[in-house]
Amino acid sequence: MAVYYKFKSAKDYDSILIEGQFISVGNLKERIFESKHLGRGTDFDLMISNAQTNEEYVDEAAMIPKNTSVLIRRVPGCPRMPIVTEPDEYCLAPQF
Repeated sequence: MAVYYKFKSAKDYDSILIEGQFISVGNLKERIFESKHLGRGTDFDLMISNAQTNEEYVDEAAMIPKNTSVLIRRVPGCPRMPIVTEPDEYCLAPQF
């Protein structure tokens, strides 16, 4: 059995063959990265939503049943390091 997916800009669906009844969102993302040769995906992420119900799968551990059609969107990835908005106290000049 398979899960069918397409990017929002694509015309046709592609398929990912799966073993068993379900595939996790994280595993599906990895398989799409491999099949579409998207690299490591460090600067973007894939947002997956159900094509029939428009439900977004935000949890990486969520299970998608076989024979489901999903839509894929590329979204900016999460920054790897936090953005510093205030200086740290230990970075200031020492006080005497």
